[in-house]
Amino acid sequence: MTQPPTPYPPNPAAAQPWSSPVAPAPRKPTGLIALVIGLAAVLVGIVGFTAGRLTAPPAVTAAAAGPSSAAPSASAKVSSNPTVASSTKKGFSLDGTTLTGWTSTGSAITTALPTGWKIGNYNGGSNSGQILNASGDTIDYHSGYERAALDNCTTLILTTKSDQDIVNLPGHTWAGKAATAVKINVHSDERNMTVVLTYVCVDTTTGHSDLLRLIATPQTNDAVMEAATSVLNAWKWS
Repeated sequence: MTQPPTPYPPNPAAAQPWSSPVAPAPRKPTGLIALVIGLAAVLVGIVGFTAGRLTAPPAVTAAAAGPSSAAPSASAKVSSNPTVASSTKKGFSLDGTTLTGWTSTGSAITTALPTGWKIGNYNGGSNSGQILNASGDTIDYHSGYERAALDNCTTLILTTKSDQDIVNLPGHTWAGKAATAVKINVHSDERNMTVVLTYVCVDTTTGHSDLLRLIATPQTNDAVMEAATSVLNAWKWS
């Protein structure tokens, strides 16, 4: 959800076409002098206009939206593809069974990798960290939202294109803090099948929240929710 670019200034009015005057009769040298003067004036005007274009300051462009305004895809596509390149400040790194990553504010986080899961193919792309299992189910982490957890999960799930009911999932915690969790069944264009899309949101600081997104099949959803719960229970901010 990026802001629209600043409109360009209106195009300047087009210059009137210039036409050369009728050639003077040979017997009137004063007319020839006038023509030369006129041509010289036009040339000076062209040079002045060109110099002005070359020295004009560059147009100011609108600033791109920061990471705090980014959101995971909530459309029917439910794509896990990255939109930006990975970096050392985004994505999980793995040391044994310990996942280490970074939040949007630069503080480090650690958690445990669930059994049977590994670093995802798009880890650190359009997310702050991704893991997946052998079935292709995914859990990805998104950080730095400028809205509270309840508002964040509600807003994202309501923008999902689905005719299925939204289900609230009470009782979840994230690093010991109460978390908001919601899920919905949605058709995934990418996978050409119905998947269960779950958002888990937690307040980090006042008016800010982080999010964990789960994408699973109806058959594997319970196991994926169990894996995500283990990730959230082992989560630590430092």
